[in-house]
Amino acid sequence: DIKNKIKRQQVYHKLKREGGKAQRKARALRQKEAEALGEAAPAHVQRTLDNTREADDTMVQPGDEEVAAEDSFDEFSAHFSGDVPPRTLVTTGRYPSDKLLGFMEEMVTLLPNCEYRQRGAVPLKQLVDACNERGFTSLLVFTENKEKKPQSLWLVKLPYGPTARFKVSSLVLPKRIAGHGRPTAHRPELILNSFGTRLGHRLGRMLA
Repeated sequence: DIKNKIKRQQVYHKLKREGGKAQRKARALRQKEAEALGEAAPAHVQRTLDNTREADDTMVQPGDEEVAAEDSFDEFSAHFSGDVPPRTLVTTGRYPSDKLLGFMEEMVTLLPNCEYRQRGAVPLKQLVDACNERGFTSLLVFTENKEKKPQSLWLVKLPYGPTARFKVSSLVLPKRIAGHGRPTAHRPELILNSFGTRLGHRLGRMLA
C-alpha cells in the first residue's frame, strides 16, 4: 500500500532483516536445546518436497488388484497381451512445412510398424475412418504454429479412442546434434517419470 517506491523498498528490506534475525534466533535456540539434551536430542529433519507432500489417494500402488482388473479389459489390453500388434499411422496438419516433414521422417524411423501418409486437405474424421479400414491401431497427428515450428501431437487410439493432445517443445532433430549416432532396428524405450497416479498410469499405457 506504500506508493513511494523508495519508501516501499526501505520497508521491505527492514522486514527482511527482521525476519532473518528471527530465523537466526530460533536456530540458535534449537542448537542450545539440542546441546542440553545431548544424545537424546531429536534429529533435525530437513523439509523437502517429498516429505511435505500430502498423500494422494489416486496414486497407483504395486499389486493394486483394482487397477490390474481394469488393465485386463481396457482399450490397451489387446496390445499388452500380444493379441493385436501395434500399427501406427503418422501424419500432419494441412500443408506442413519442410521442418515438420523432416520430423515425420524421424518418427517413422523411431516407431516400429509405423507409416507416414500425406494428409493434404483430407478431414480428420475421414482420415480416422480410413485408418480403421486398414487396420491401424494408432493415429499420430502433428501440428505446427504460425512460425512453422512443431507445436502439438494428437494421439488417437483406434478404433474407439481415447484421444489425447500433447504439447511438443524443445525439439532438436538428430542432424543438428554434433556426433549423433545412427538409428538401429531396436524398439524404442519409453521412460516415464511421475506417472504414478491413475491418470498417469492410463496415459503411460496409451503412450506405450
